[in-house]
Amino acid sequence: MIQSLVGSMLREQRERYNVSQEDLCATVCAVSTLSRLENGKHIPSRKTVEYFFSKLGMRAPLNMIPLSDEDFIRFNIESDVLNLGANGNYEILELLEKYKNASDKMDKFERQFYESAMAMYHKHHGLVIDECQKEFIHALNYTITDFELGKPVNAHFLSSEELVILNNIAITEYDLGNTERAIYYLEFLVEYSKKPFVSERERGRYLPFFLFNLSNYYGKLEHYEEALKMTEEGITACIKYGNLNNFPYFLFNKGFGLACLGDLENGKKNIEDAFRVFDQMKKHDNVFFASKEVNKRFGFDFPEV
Repeated sequence: MIQSLVGSMLREQRERYNVSQEDLCATVCAVSTLSRLENGKHIPSRKTVEYFFSKLGMRAPLNMIPLSDEDFIRFNIESDVLNLGANGNYEILELLEKYKNASDKMDKFERQFYESAMAMYHKHHGLVIDECQKEFIHALNYTITDFELGKPVNAHFLSSEELVILNNIAITEYDLGNTERAIYYLEFLVEYSKKPFVSERERGRYLPFFLFNLSNYYGKLEHYEEALKMTEEGITACIKYGNLNNFPYFLFNKGFGLACLGDLENGKKNIEDAFRVFDQMKKHDNVFFASKEVNKRFGFDFPEV
């Protein structure tokens, strides 16, 4: 049976990394539920399959499980929401209403996605920032039930959705003025992304973002040596994983950090390189605003047009 193949794939990946059923389940479900899934005696939902395979660094074999019309609708909406967010577009309320109304119920994983996406929508549409943080934490608590701000993340394995929510919690902590706490969570995410069970695809997708945010926040605290270390790692990650969107931002941060440390010549060179890439990407506004900032701070002479 197909569910037997899905279950055996999951068990093989779990055993490959010596992961116990208890660690994989954590607070999400009973060990007996995972055992039935692995033995082909339980037909899991789409999001359950995605969740467990994601935690083990694998794409979910959705072609091997029965999907309802509601599953297809919600899967496509999730893809649309993520793609819009990746391009800085958070006009997603209509999509989220369709997501909610696709069926008269949502499991905990669907609800986690929905509430996390709603928190992002609210954050970009004027909701008080600490209320947005409460929404992110509530979404995370569906699968990490004991998560609390200021305490270590009590989870050995994280899904893609959990990684995204933790990153948003870190960013929101920074927005609230809690820079040290934001750095704490980002350092955790960077180290987690380097673990061997995290797939190259997932690492390439998330690590550059975590490193970029971390380099920014170190810079805000004037910890320029630490910020430069993060930018160097970020440049390497962008080249290795083909992440061109983040590449010029790392170049700019590197140049800015070098200039702050007194190396104006190399600082300016890296900023010039960043501006060239931004121009090729048609991100001329980035060049305009950044030119004004570095000219004022360091006495550079970049055109402000």
